[in-house]
Amino acid sequence: MDRKTLFKHLAGHYDLNPDTDWWKHGPSGSWILSHSAVQKIAYQETPEGYVIELPGRGDFDWIKKGDVAEGGIHGAEVVIGAEFRLKTKDGKIIRKVYAIGEANPNNVNKKLSYPWAMAQKRMFDRGVLDVLAFASHGFYSSTEASDFADRSQRVSVKQEAAAAAVPEPAVQPQTTEAR
Repeated sequence: MDRKTLFKHLAGHYDLNPDTDWWKHGPSGSWILSHSAVQKIAYQETPEGYVIELPGRGDFDWIKKGDVAEGGIHGAEVVIGAEFRLKTKDGKIIRKVYAIGEANPNNVNKKLSYPWAMAQKRMFDRGVLDVLAFASHGFYSSTEASDFADRSQRVSVKQEAAAAAVPEPAVQPQTTEAR
């Protein structure tokens, strides 16, 4: 699926609002989906009628539980993983991916009050975007980096479309005249 078709699916099929559910991150040029947008997508059938089989709590692999003794160069870290499956209505697996989510004081904040929740949100968002192949189109979740949510660094979908509609000025070839 090309990017233009993907945008149409996001706005139309998944009933996402381009003013609030996704935007372009100015500095990186990446497309960012809010966590709530990823949740909307996860619980709906795809346009082809596929559904995402999400992992349950019992399906999580607790790779690191945040114990100080387990901490590496990042300090206490929570790392969880789980498998996400894209299936037909009759249960045939179309695609499956294993997603990991992590949270530590260096990639969230120094207090890290709820590391399990952040690790789970990251795993969920990565799993959904990967199993639908949205990640291959340069989409990230707002949970990936704190500056993705910084409103001052956003370029709205409408601003991006307007900029794309304006043709770049033609460059005139320079001529060198013999003197």
